[in-house]
Amino acid sequence: QFINMGVSELTMAVVSMGLMLHGGLIAACGTFFVFSDYMKPAIRLCALMELPVKFVWTHDAFRVGEDGPTHQPIEQEAQIRLMEKLRNHSGNNSMLVLRP
Repeated sequence: QFINMGVSELTMAVVSMGLMLHGGLIAACGTFFVFSDYMKPAIRLCALMELPVKFVWTHDAFRVGEDGPTHQPIEQEAQIRLMEKLRNHSGNNSMLVLRP
């Protein structure tokens, strides 16, 4: 099942954390990577609590830079990679992009 949060990344991340704390479900939270800035407080809390929430981020354009320089998440990638206790964000395979 999917729960639509609209345009509220922080709410989406916090609800995913609540689902994992309640138990019985596997929560996955997906949005465009450029909007991960809005989720950072919840991501940090999730990492400190070691909750296994799956955050799935993607680029918001088929071609990188299609929407201009504001949609190229360069600073966000560095901040996410430096976050303590956040797993699976290091190495060569962490930023793989599959395209047709």
